[in-house]
Amino acid sequence: MSGSGGGQTSSEKLGKQLESQLSEASAKIAELQRELGETSSLKTRLQQQQVDLAHRLDEASSQLDQANKAKTTLARQLEETKQAVDDETCVRNKVRTQTRKPRSSSRRPL
Repeated sequence: MSGSGGGQTSSEKLGKQLESQLSEASAKIAELQRELGETSSLKTRLQQQQVDLAHRLDEASSQLDQANKAKTTLARQLEETKQAVDDETCVRNKVRTQTRKPRSSSRRPL
């Protein structure tokens, strides 16, 4: 009987050892599932941030295009205004020069 009793003790030890390993494996699986859930949640949050940032980048790019168009328009208007000022200055100078000239040719000697 001692032979079968010793076998039972060995079987019990093995059973307890297997139960312990099973419990550890179950705990490890639960921990990995929790980490997987957190990782999936983080992935979803990062994907949403990526979409939001892509929208913001598109908006900023559009605003930059609009600003560049406005800059081009304003530069063209500035050049046109400068040309108009130059033309007006030239005309004023001609008028001043003509009004300062002696009118000897328009006067007739008596």
